Order: sequence, then structure tokens, then C-alpha cells
Amino acid sequence: MAKDYTVFTYGTLMKGFYGHDNFMLDAEFIGEATVNGDLRFFTIDYPVLIKKTKGGKPIKGELYKVDEKTLNKLRKYEGIGNPFTCYTERNVTAKTKDGDVIARSFVVIPRIEMAMLFTSRHISECCWRKFKSKKMRLPIPQPLIISAAAGLLAAIVWEMHAYGIIHL
Repeated sequence: MAKDYTVFTYGTLMKGFYGHDNFMLDAEFIGEATVNGDLRFFTIDYPVLIKKTKGGKPIKGELYKVDEKTLNKLRKYEGIGNPFTCYTERNVTAKTKDGDVIARSFVVIPRIEMAMLFTSRHISECCWRKFKSKKMRLPIPQPLIISAAAGLLAAIVWEMHAYGIIHL
């Protein structure tokens, strides 16, 4: 018997976005939910979620039931296992109209949260769909975005070095 997983999506994996159209077609929509955290806009078109148990805001998203094959596609899409990703897979508590649900989600790696705060923009709407509907862009010049992304990459490489994954 195949195992199913519940996944919370908050950005490009939601209905109507690139990730959903390419990776979630076999997923079963469960419903809307929120997860406590800080939703941020990173680089050109990627949202990131900093998971928070205290002090965060309710981030709007969608719950899906997926099989192992789909979950593995999502892991690859989010870069899980790639040393240069900013995402990790974690359990989150998703709040629905029927109560709390434990779900898998792809959130910022805890050790780079501080770097992410300086290289991304807070989404005050707490909703990727609402943010994107306003056609919002980062209000800073493109070279600064590239510099910020390079800084985040440097932080990731430094952490990999500190953990002995790579040697500089």
C-alpha cells in the first residue's frame, strides 16, 4: 500500500502557479490553511517561509495529499539534498477550519534564517497569491539583488565548510 503525505504549500506550488502546474497535477487538494511564520520574497520570483512557533503571522497556503513519487518531485524542485538550496523539509502545524493538521512543507534552513532576513523582503500580506496579484517587485536595484543573493550563497558555503561538507 502506497503511503500518502500531507503537504502545505504557500507559494509557487499553489494552484495557478508554475510549480503546481508542473508538479502537483496528481495531488489531491485538501483545502486552505495557514502556518505560523514569516513569508518573504526572495530573488526574482521565489517566496520563502521562515517557520516560527512564536511571533510569526498566519501565512496563507494550501494543503494537498501527495504520494511518495510526487513528494520526491517536490523535494527535487525545492532543491532538497542540494547544498546550494535555502530550503529544508520540515513538519509544520497547519491550521484549517476543521482544526490543526501536521503537514510537510519546504521552509528556510534554520541556520541561514538571519542571512535570509537581509537578502529578502517581508510580504506584509502574508499571502503569495495576494502579493503576486499586485505585480509587486523588489523596490531595490537589480545589482543589489544579485549582491544580496551572492551574500546568501556565501553564507551557505561558509556553513557547509563549518560542517565539513566542503573544504575551502
